[in-house]
Amino acid sequence: MRHDRLMYRVIVECDGIGSDDEAEAAADIEQEFREHRSWHQHAACSFCNGMLRLVVENDFDANGSATLDEFADSIAAYVGEHGPVRVVGVERF
Repeated sequence: MRHDRLMYRVIVECDGIGSDDEAEAAADIEQEFREHRSWHQHAACSFCNGMLRLVVENDFDANGSATLDEFADSIAAYVGEHGPVRVVGVERF
């Protein structure tokens, strides 16, 4: 798919999740990004081996810091205890 503007695929992660409902937290965070943070496209959040991972696409976050901040806010709202939140990668396309 071609875009008229430069796009970024941002991947952020958080480990040390202390919730008993990790899969539910992943679904809630994905829904949060799809419905209430629509400036991010194609949001996908998953949980595996104690780690939440969010992948989004947008046209403004070249270093991933904005996505990281919003992901951290969502984790605080839906998870509670957690480890570090970090940008794993940003891909331009």
